[in-house]
Amino acid sequence: MIIEHFKLYNNRMKTGRRSRVVRKIKNTRKHRGGNYICDTKKTIEGCINDYIAMNNYIRIETADDGNCFFDTLSKYYEFNGKDKSHSELRKELVKYMRDNLYDIAAFISSRNDPIENIDELSENGAWSSDLGDSIPSIATKAFKIKIIIHDVRKKRGTAPRQIQTIVLDPEGISSTHTINMLRNINHYELLIPNSNSNNNSNSNKNNNNGLTQEERNLIKQIKELSMYNQ
Repeated sequence: MIIEHFKLYNNRMKTGRRSRVVRKIKNTRKHRGGNYICDTKKTIEGCINDYIAMNNYIRIETADDGNCFFDTLSKYYEFNGKDKSHSELRKELVKYMRDNLYDIAAFISSRNDPIENIDELSENGAWSSDLGDSIPSIATKAFKIKIIIHDVRKKRGTAPRQIQTIVLDPEGISSTHTINMLRNINHYELLIPNSNSNNNSNSNKNNNNGLTQEERNLIKQIKELSMYNQ
């Protein structure tokens, strides 16, 4: 029955007819921030490193294995004291999608059975489904989180490469976490604000590398976390 309702929704979308069912499927506010223009002489990695340094982030790498989005979430939660593996987060999102087909209908292609799309996503390492990069928008609602994507845009013609900020905010829900993610050609990595680094913390500086002991401990913890989750 719910699949029939889903198909009805898609038919109404094609004909431009709106109903109360259609209106309730606005689940995520999406707005774009400013663009960072890359130095044309820099490689992609060089551009990303400049952007991260300028915005005072610490980058936590993930494996390019189809689990990177969920692994990014897992690393964020573990860094904040919650133990959730990428497989557990994937299962939670899939369950949310099965239980809330109306809420995600706008993200699923009308060509296929929505249950098949969701079942495909339930497989370990699966990402290249019709859902694609709509998954972060769905995740904001499922996990009650705000996601800020720092999106490395493809180079177009002679225009320089850019990094664009995209804010995904669950509408009507108070988000419990704000997660910064770097997205480079559909690969996700975690960005953690380096709040311990500021111009006023000149005390306890190490003469060799200019970092406080607190900053060194933070970086060590992040590196250990990154290695543990891969």
